[in-house]
Amino acid sequence: MDQCLSPYNLLGLEIGLPPEVILCDVTMRDGEQTPGVAFTLAEKIELAKELEAIGVPQIQVGVPGSSKNARQEVEATCQLGLASKTEAMTRGTYA
Repeated sequence: MDQCLSPYNLLGLEIGLPPEVILCDVTMRDGEQTPGVAFTLAEKIELAKELEAIGVPQIQVGVPGSSKNARQEVEATCQLGLASKTEAMTRGTYA
């Protein structure tokens, strides 16, 4: 694995950056913000399983508060029991 690391990663250690970086895929959340892109639940489940299979440690599966359907899709994806950590993005509001 060391051959995959850039020598610039070592420079980051000298200035206080963390020794480890955890990848988080945001395709299902951020990708759907692209005009004309909308994943079906089956596509989201397939994508989550593929991401897990290639070793992505963390996956943002969506924004459950954006619609009732979105909440159901996020719940279904989070309940797959993946080894990858799944997370849902939320937005805070002021009262």
